[in-house]
Amino acid sequence: MRDPRRSKRFRRFAFYPIAALLLLLLSQRQLLPRPGIEISQQNNQESEPAIGVKNDQALYKEAGRSFLIRPDQQGIAELNDEGTPLRWEREFGSIITTAAASQSLSAWGLLDGKLFLLDREGLILRIIDPRQEGINSAHPCVYALA
Repeated sequence: MRDPRRSKRFRRFAFYPIAALLLLLLSQRQLLPRPGIEISQQNNQESEPAIGVKNDQALYKEAGRSFLIRPDQQGIAELNDEGTPLRWEREFGSIITTAAASQSLSAWGLLDGKLFLLDREGLILRIIDPRQEGINSAHPCVYALA
C-alpha cells in the first residue's frame, strides 16, 4: 500500500491552500506609503524653535506658510513671518487627520469627517460635513486633501 502523502494528488491539494495563504498574506502588505501630513517635531535641542513654538508641538509647512499643530491634534496656529509669535489660532472638535494649504486658503480634514476651509486670517469660510450632504459612512474620516 502506498503512503498517501507521497502521491501526486496529495501534493497538489496541499500546494494550493499554502499558495492561497501566501497570496493572501502578500496582498495585505502595503506597496506604497500612506498619504498623510508631513510634520517635523521641535524636539531637537540643537536648533532654536520658532517664536511661540513649544518643544512638543509639530510644525507643518506648505506653500510658504508654517502651521503649529497642538500635541492633541485638535488645534492649529499659523506662525507669523514678521516676528510676532502667532498670526491666528483655531481649535477643532475632532482630531486633525490631513491638511492642505495654499497662499490664500488652508483646508483641514478631521477624524469625524468634517472639512474646514480657512482663509489667510484663520476665519472659517466653509465647513463641509458629509452627513449634512446626505452622505453616510461607517468611517467618516478625511484621509487626504489636495
